[in-house]
Amino acid sequence: MSPQISKTTYNKSDFKKEISHAAALQEIDVTQLKKTLETEELFVNTVEWKHVNYSAYLKSTNEILKSKVEEKNRIKRLQNNQQRINFAEEGMRIHKHQSGEICAFCGNAISEETFQELESYFSADEVAVLKNRIVEGKKKVSQLSSLIISMKWTQAAFYPEYQETAGNILDDLVAHKKIILSFCDALEDALESKEKNLFSELDELDIEVPEDFDFSSYNSLVKNNKEYGASLATKKREAQEKLRYNMIYKLLGQFKYDVKCVQMNDVRKTFKNVKEEFDKKVGQQADLEADIQNLNDQIDALKPKAEVQAIKNINKRLQGVVPWQLTGLMEHPYEK
Repeated sequence: MSPQISKTTYNKSDFKKEISHAAALQEIDVTQLKKTLETEELFVNTVEWKHVNYSAYLKSTNEILKSKVEEKNRIKRLQNNQQRINFAEEGMRIHKHQSGEICAFCGNAISEETFQELESYFSADEVAVLKNRIVEGKKKVSQLSSLIISMKWTQAAFYPEYQETAGNILDDLVAHKKIILSFCDALEDALESKEKNLFSELDELDIEVPEDFDFSSYNSLVKNNKEYGASLATKKREAQEKLRYNMIYKLLGQFKYDVKCVQMNDVRKTFKNVKEEFDKKVGQQADLEADIQNLNDQIDALKPKAEVQAIKNINKRLQGVVPWQLTGLMEHPYEK
């Protein structure tokens, strides 16, 4: 039988001893106990989580969104228009910074003076500072997102007894993980948008700040799981016993053990009554045999006396008639 629920030498004597322990189990309990027997030792660690101040992330992001670069070297043709500025910056990125480079948009040669003018415009201290702030902000948000994404929990790391509880806790953690990642995505999207709008203020993000992770329930369950693992051998033995007692209960039911016990008790009572009557008759027989034996003994005791008297009576009658007499136990007078 799989899983094994008894010793390999289990026999009818063991079965008989355990009949009194027979107990029915619900199917869900049977399934869980079988999982316990099939379970190998599992390992899962608590989560060490450093508190995250999400409000600070939102505050820093909004400060960047409200910041803007004041043009010191104004380029009239850009008209302080963010789309034109973005277009010019993209052009700086895709073209070689050398005199005579052909513009991919208009087809005209780009002068060295134009490159110098734009380089000076986009490399201004204020521009560089804001860009660095955005890059640093995106980096921190990305690191937070990566840390949260890297957190993996698995229900399978818990023993059968804790599977359901673990599933509920992990569902809550995964749901909260999505909330925090959505918050991070909103910050990153806003910062990326700001990269394209260095010279104008953007509206602040008006989003709900998520609560931090609460791993107290999870860590408590991990502790219970570890303690269970430490006593797994005992748990398996208990599971074997319960499953065996459940199987005994089923077998007794199939055999109609209760009915058979009633029938057996009735037969035993009948046998007892018959035996008592039989023993009584045997006793009476013994008494009769004793009486017979006593009478036989009395008869045997009387035999010699009767015989002697009979010989005397015969000899008396033969006296004077024959020359011999009877002696002993009717011996023939000529047998000598």
